[in-house]
Parts: sequence; C-alpha cells; structure tokens
Amino acid sequence: MYPSNKKKEKLWREERERLLKTTLEERREEYIRGYVSLSTIQSWKEEMKSKGQRDGYIPNGGEIMGERTCGPVPETGSNAREILQLGQ
Repeated sequence: MYPSNKKKEKLWREERERLLKTTLEERREEYIRGYVSLSTIQSWKEEMKSKGQRDGYIPNGGEIMGERTCGPVPETGSNAREILQLGQ
C-alpha cells in the first residue's frame, strides 16, 4: 500500500467514526442545502394544481398533469385546427 493511501484511509476512518458519534440533527446541520422532510414535498399533481391557481388558471376536470384530455382547439390561425387534428 502506498503512503498516500494510508493517510486517506486514516482520514476516512476518522471521519466515519466522527459521523457515527453525531446525532441525526447534528448531521442535518452539516448538509449543504439544508434538510427538507418528505412530508412537506408536494407531488407533481399537487404542485401543478397550486401553480395553476397562483397563475390565475384553474384547471377543469381532467386538465391536471397526469390525466390525459383533449381540450378545445385554439383559434389562432386557419391551419391551427388542421395541424392539431393531424396530430391526434
């Protein structure tokens, strides 16, 4: 074993022992970006629903992410209806 590897192994073992002795709260304080509980994270569906309400758009029925629907065809141009019908 090379001398530099022995130093790395010693440092690794010391850090491991230090972490094993710390409590969960102390370890969370060392996190770079902080700790977020899983219960506070919204699902994609919940997040999209709340984002729509913040933006002033409230989805009706099945227009929420994860539920496939076919809404009305927008009237943006003469070819818009034909293009959308070809894609269905």
